[in-house]
Amino acid sequence: RSQPAGAPIGLLAEVVNAVDVPVSYASYDVSESIAAVGAGASVIVQGEPILSLPNADTVLRDFISATKRATSGVQS
Repeated sequence: RSQPAGAPIGLLAEVVNAVDVPVSYASYDVSESIAAVGAGASVIVQGEPILSLPNADTVLRDFISATKRATSGVQS
């Protein structure tokens, strides 16, 4: 992300608390996805830069596993 300070993660909990539907979050990296789950996101969306990598399938699997490990027990 060229401007990490521009990430909307700071508003995520507010949005989650304001609505009665599952909220998704487009994450740039594992640490952001972990923070998003912690803030209440029900769905994590991942695209770039992972999908452009030659080993995207492996990296995406690792991304999912790391997020699940770090957030096991977190309820959104």
